[in-house]
Amino acid sequence: MSKPRLLLVTNLFPSSAEPTRGIFTRQQMQDLLEWYDITVVAPYPWAPQWARKLLKTGVDVPYFEKIGDFDVYHPRYLVTPKIGRSLYGIFFFLGIFLTLSRLKKQLNPAMIAAHWMYPDGLG
Repeated sequence: MSKPRLLLVTNLFPSSAEPTRGIFTRQQMQDLLEWYDITVVAPYPWAPQWARKLLKTGVDVPYFEKIGDFDVYHPRYLVTPKIGRSLYGIFFFLGIFLTLSRLKKQLNPAMIAAHWMYPDGLG
């Protein structure tokens, strides 16, 4: 009997570029693997070139990678330095929409879970 599929959306999950980012999220999901097959959508912020130094962002991660037992997708979402923070939830939504739509069709998950209220839950 196959396990139900869980699709996790979180802005904090390890990647090949940042293996300790959100390690607690990975540990929680590792425990749930006993009951669920889990696929992770862990978006990364994207900023225009001029803003990357201000945000200290620009981490280079692939769109898809395997992290331990997890298939992890890293779509990008726009962030702007010091302005428009109230729009990050909308930017997050726009960044994950196509990836999440495709995975929802492809995997038919029993549940889509957001790990944080903002911007994950709003997205």
